[in-house]
Amino acid sequence: MVVIQGLTFEQRVQRFLELGCECFNLDLGIFAQVKESCYTVVAVHGSDELRPGAVFDLSQTYCAVTIHSAEPVGFEFAQKSEWVTHPCYQAFRLEAYLGMRVMVNGKLYGTLNFSSLTPHPRKFTKVDRDLIEMMSEWIGTTLERHHSEAALHQSQARYRAVVEDQTELICRFLPDGTILFANEAYCRFFGKAKAELIGKSYKPVIFEGDREAVVRLIASMSLEHPVVMIENRVLVNGEIRWTQWINRMIFDQQGHFVEYQSVGRDITELKQAEEVSRQNEERWQLAIQGNNDGIWDHDLVTNRRFISPRCTEILGYFYDEISAFDAWMNIVHPDDVENMRQAFQRHVDRETPFYSCEYRIKCKDGSYKWLLTRGKALWNEKGEAIRAVGSVTDISDRKRAESELQQAKEAAEAANRAKSAFLSNMSHELRTPLNAILGFTELLSMDPATSEDQLEQLDIILRSGEHLLKLINDVLDLSKIDAGRIVLHENQFDLYKLLDDLQTMFSSQASSKRLQLYFGCASNVPQYIRADEGKLRQVLINLLGNAIKFTEKGSVTLQVQQATQETSCILYPSDPTSAVLSFEVKDTGLGIAPTEIGQLFEPFVQTSTGQQQHQGTGLGLAISKRLVQLMGGQITVSSVPNQGTVFKFEIPASLIKPHTESTFSVAKRVASLAPGQPAYRLLVVENQHDSRNLAVKLLTKVGFDVYEATNGQEAIALWRNWKPDLILMDMQMPVLSGYEATQQIRVLEANCTASSFQPTVIIAMTASAFEEQRSQILQSGCNDTVYKPYKVEELYAIIAKHLSASYVYVE
Repeated sequence: MVVIQGLTFEQRVQRFLELGCECFNLDLGIFAQVKESCYTVVAVHGSDELRPGAVFDLSQTYCAVTIHSAEPVGFEFAQKSEWVTHPCYQAFRLEAYLGMRVMVNGKLYGTLNFSSLTPHPRKFTKVDRDLIEMMSEWIGTTLERHHSEAALHQSQARYRAVVEDQTELICRFLPDGTILFANEAYCRFFGKAKAELIGKSYKPVIFEGDREAVVRLIASMSLEHPVVMIENRVLVNGEIRWTQWINRMIFDQQGHFVEYQSVGRDITELKQAEEVSRQNEERWQLAIQGNNDGIWDHDLVTNRRFISPRCTEILGYFYDEISAFDAWMNIVHPDDVENMRQAFQRHVDRETPFYSCEYRIKCKDGSYKWLLTRGKALWNEKGEAIRAVGSVTDISDRKRAESELQQAKEAAEAANRAKSAFLSNMSHELRTPLNAILGFTELLSMDPATSEDQLEQLDIILRSGEHLLKLINDVLDLSKIDAGRIVLHENQFDLYKLLDDLQTMFSSQASSKRLQLYFGCASNVPQYIRADEGKLRQVLINLLGNAIKFTEKGSVTLQVQQATQETSCILYPSDPTSAVLSFEVKDTGLGIAPTEIGQLFEPFVQTSTGQQQHQGTGLGLAISKRLVQLMGGQITVSSVPNQGTVFKFEIPASLIKPHTESTFSVAKRVASLAPGQPAYRLLVVENQHDSRNLAVKLLTKVGFDVYEATNGQEAIALWRNWKPDLILMDMQMPVLSGYEATQQIRVLEANCTASSFQPTVIIAMTASAFEEQRSQILQSGCNDTVYKPYKVEELYAIIAKHLSASYVYVE
């Protein structure tokens, strides 16, 4: 076990001071910290009077000069030099001095200096200066690591304070070491059953070399020190692992000590990382020899330059061909030369702490490579840059990877744009003809002259068309989900009314198959909630539709209840105004084979029962799952073959106050405009003849005055002359699109000054199924949107909404 590994930082610095005094033949060694004008002694050797913590005025020390030099500062005989007038000499009569500043994280920390009251017997050599420079660099590097370790220790202490006994390995034992309790994690870690541990001593699993120290530290615990942390090695299936334990004394109600509790964790990887760090520190002097980077040293006064052999290896030249600075610059890519010069000049002017530049350079074989050059300049006492030293790294592979990544990103973005455009076009191309098919079918069904046989045939067309529309919508919904183009649209609604509507919708289907349809709603289910009503309705329609489709006898049941915090399978909201609602759809159908459950929510996958039905795309459940997840919920399924299937999902919802008035209405068939109203002028703008003809017939049938246009340019001309009350505007048209026509009409309206003028209501007609296009439609100036294919009653309703028109309905 390691309680203290080696010497402390302070002890190491003290040893450095002793070594420096011996090597430099000077009596006094000081390591000091400099903050503004204060010079504070951190460690000292060779003086009985001077103590750590002593503070001096920086200007009264030789270090006031040392801190401004990037190189060691020294003199051998102050009395016979310009240093004789320095305040430090006047105050302390220090004749010999050798000092070097200490930098930590690129900032001044202090100085390392050695001095003597007697002149130095010889000149300080380059070896002396290199040695003190190396010592100061070591202290700076060690301080950086020391600060990092202190921060790490603080972080670990905070972590332990937060988690306390929630770490993995927990056991309790008596003073003699007998284990009273061990949790499952403890047993798993040591690979033993509880029966093998309880009643036995914990000591055998401790590595023999650490055992005595662990026992001694635990025995040293007391009322004053009831907690101790120990790091020790343990044996796990013959393997040595490092562990960290927080040991606590446990007392009874009378305050008597009864047992120990130990909470531990495996820190083997941390110890291995520390060992790697230690080894790296030992190798730092050898690093340059094994470095893959090239090294350069440029004398800025003589323009002489040294480059290491690695530089020639990277580029393929002989040393004499590129060692000169001008020769190097001649092979730099012309487009990068100026940027390289400016980067170096900014560093020389001390605008940047170091020099760094990426550039292209020509190799011997004529190809170009990318290099990263980094370096640092040295300045003389006049502030003139006299030397620069640095490295060059071949970053060609990184640049190539970045380029490939950028190309891949651009290709992916282009593919997404192409996919979006394709889906948008497909949505328009598929839904537009369905608008005419379904619309004219409804229109014929409204004709009193239509016979019963014809009505039955029209009903077949209508149901087939709606089935095709559902298949198209399923494919588009899945594509939108995959592309991240479906968003939540939460609104306040009456949940009870939604359930009533669904029961009415499916009752005839259930009755036609002689199935019982049950809807149950627990008393704790709120009536009014805020959620995405449309997506909730879509999921319930998918699940109920499947249940009825695949059930031949028995019943289909929808049960709704409010989940509790204990029963909910999703994160329960802490907000008291929110709840989790549970929806369960149960049928008595053939069920689903266990081998098919795992693939049930995969796109385009159908069960064997579904394949026998020859209906659908296999997308309904995949879409339902993703919509539930989008709403923050989770869906599950359970099934017993030949007994039935249960789908259950939960979603969060916000509770809202009950409405005082009911806003629900039952859809009725419109017969005509109610009498006593103004003559409403409507303009239908649509380039597709069938869609335009359908809208015109539906509107004129109930009594609206209708004009028609085939493109946006015609629409603007008719607007100028006729001033319609409402325009039904198709958005994708030749000559001038609906977006452009709407914008131009809004500009013309803004210039109308007549007090009686009323802006025209513009309703967009679009076959697009994408949310962002609705946003673009509204931004262009449209008041609302009708999606093709639309229901006849939907069209009448949206017109009534914006014109306040009233209808006479069919009884």
